[in-house]
Amino acid sequence: MAAKEIYSDIIYPEIKLLNNKASAIKKSSILKTLKRVTVSIGALSYGLCSSSIGPSFQSALYGLGLMAAYDSAQYASTAIKPESEIRNDNFYFLWKVSRKSKH
Repeated sequence: MAAKEIYSDIIYPEIKLLNNKASAIKKSSILKTLKRVTVSIGALSYGLCSSSIGPSFQSALYGLGLMAAYDSAQYASTAIKPESEIRNDNFYFLWKVSRKSKH
């Protein structure tokens, strides 16, 4: 009986809090990646399609867009994993076990 009370009063709320933190971290990482990709696409599109600017500026903008696209791809591949941010929490192990038991 005491184990159920400890779980419902102490452990479950902490696991739920870690779930919320992990979800927020993941969402933030996705938004940052989308912002970078949007800037890259904008610079590439403007550099490729704009005829109102000089050819040297157009080439520079296109190159900048390519660099930004490469940077975005690198960032997306190494985006922050929620586990790395909450690993130092005292309830991390129990959170990890609860996630494994759901799958």
